[in-house]
Amino acid sequence: MWKTKGHEAAVRTIARAVSSSRLAHAYSIIGPPNVGKTTLALDIACVSNCLKTLPSERPCGACRQCVRIMRALHADIQFVGREATEPNPGRIATGVTIDQIRNMQTDAHLR
Repeated sequence: MWKTKGHEAAVRTIARAVSSSRLAHAYSIIGPPNVGKTTLALDIACVSNCLKTLPSERPCGACRQCVRIMRALHADIQFVGREATEPNPGRIATGVTIDQIRNMQTDAHLR
């Protein structure tokens, strides 16, 4: 049950990769704000972690893994984005900070 709407080509590409057991280790999801990038990323996380055995049934949206991912409770799924920098609190950074990466590495080692 894909929640992504309006990105049929991207969904087809990912679904085809899943059905042939050739899901890539990373995908770059870019575009303007509010077009469904986060939803697509969550769908990819669900499809790669779903407990259903048949690729055509993934993502199911109902198994433990899918539910935990959609509720942002899954230990292996993290969101990292731009955030305000210390010297300029009102300014949005243009990229991910090294501290964010270090925190992700620490979390990955703890779990």
